Amino acid sequence: MNIREQVVAVAPEWALKRARSVFKALVGRRVQRYDATLFRRYRLRRVTGANLSQLEGKLTFHAHAIEKGLSHSVLRPHFGRTALTQLAFAMEEYSRQGYGRERRTYKNALSAIGAYAQAHRELGLEPSLLSEIFDEVTLAYAESSSDDLAGVTVLEGSSKKDNGVKNFKALFEGRYSVREFADGPLSVERILPALNLSRKAPSVCNRQASRVKIVTDAVLIDKVLKIQGGMTGYATPPALLVVTTDLAAFLEPTERNQPFIDGGIYTMALLLALEHEELAACPLNAMMTGRNEDRVKSLLGIPVSERLIVFLAVGEFPRSVKVPMSFRLPVDDVVRLPVDDVVSHISE
Repeated sequence: MNIREQVVAVAPEWALKRARSVFKALVGRRVQRYDATLFRRYRLRRVTGANLSQLEGKLTFHAHAIEKGLSHSVLRPHFGRTALTQLAFAMEEYSRQGYGRERRTYKNALSAIGAYAQAHRELGLEPSLLSEIFDEVTLAYAESSSDDLAGVTVLEGSSKKDNGVKNFKALFEGRYSVREFADGPLSVERILPALNLSRKAPSVCNRQASRVKIVTDAVLIDKVLKIQGGMTGYATPPALLVVTTDLAAFLEPTERNQPFIDGGIYTMALLLALEHEELAACPLNAMMTGRNEDRVKSLLGIPVSERLIVFLAVGEFPRSVKVPMSFRLPVDDVVRLPVDDVVSHISE
């Protein structure tokens, strides 16, 4: 027997249990420190000197903020000073570092600026805010861009009437995040078929730790969304689904991220199930302080053992609605091929 086996053979059971407990606690601290160190090291902390991935993340973030502003049924003229200013700052640093205009994220940023200008001119307004923030060269590229990556598209409610018989590809490609809904309440019974279908989502070792709180009281929805902060300027949605994961289902310190992984998988299944049931939805982030998470849990009676994953604003599709175009990266930017395939591809 090796030393470990000898110790296990002679040590009392209470001592072994204590040793295992201490070991797990140490592992827990190490993996938490590992996570915190990686996130602190690689997240964007300042634009000046940022790497390409960080700059592209910031470009996309602020371009999408502009798209969301354009998706309101009634445009608020000259909106988005902060988003536009931050976008300009990131684009300047991107150009300063010598990255080209041919990358899709940069083209998307230019397209968002062009869509902003076009939306104002369609109302007979001059987008004077743009000339305050962007240089003439950037504006010229933006307004002459034909990429049509950013902005809004109009979604017709009638196009959803056959969602229940569409194939997966058509259903998935036709789903958009909708922030404005048809007037009127939404019953729990209308939502339940989607919740029943989404139970098929996979989870680690089939532990099925995802939970959903349904909120249909408008006053309570407003209180929660005031804490969440992501629906400013939009009407109160008919329903709010709060997806959580119960931490009690997990066993080891190394599973610390699994609640969010399982919660994300479940959320995508639920979004597709809602689309299948011809219900419009928009996922809203739950990135908040611990204090605010506790406030939401207290308001909604969510157990303290559950972590917030995402909020889903849900309602019936209106007759027509503007939705952000939300460009997608080309598959080559997402997929890493095996080395042999890469060599073969290059040689061709």
